[in-house]
Amino acid sequence: MLSVVAKKRLKKAAVVLFLVSGFLGSFYVAGFDAFWQFNYVDPIATTRDKVDRLGDAIALYKRKSGSYPQRLEDLVSSPAGVSQLMVAMPEDAWHNSFRYQYPGLHNKKSYDLSSAGEDEEFGTEDDLSNFGKETRR
Repeated sequence: MLSVVAKKRLKKAAVVLFLVSGFLGSFYVAGFDAFWQFNYVDPIATTRDKVDRLGDAIALYKRKSGSYPQRLEDLVSSPAGVSQLMVAMPEDAWHNSFRYQYPGLHNKKSYDLSSAGEDEEFGTEDDLSNFGKETRR
C-alpha cells in the first residue's frame, strides 16, 4: 500500500508527465506541419515551369537554326549548325517524358508541348501544355 506522501508524489509526477507530453506533442505536430509545408513542391507548378523552360529552349533553337526542332532530342544532340542547348531532356514532375509535336495540331504555326499530368495519360483533363485548358487544383 502507498503512503499519503507517495500518492501525492505520484499525482504530481502524473500531472508533470501529462503537461510535458502535451507540450512535446504539440511541438511535434507544429514542427511536422512546418516541415511538410517547407519541403512541399507543387508538381503542377514544377511541370508548368519545365514546359516554359523547354519553350524557351525551343525558341532559342529556332532563332539559331531558322526552324523549330523536329524532335525534342534535337535540343540535346546539337544537330548541324546549332549548339547544344540542353544537357539532358527534362521530365515532368511525375518522371515522364514530355510530348512534342511539330508542326502542332493545336498551335499550327509552331509546336505543341505537353505533359500527361498526374494520371500519366495524354488527352485527359490534368494534362499540362502550351495550348488549351489545364486543370489547377
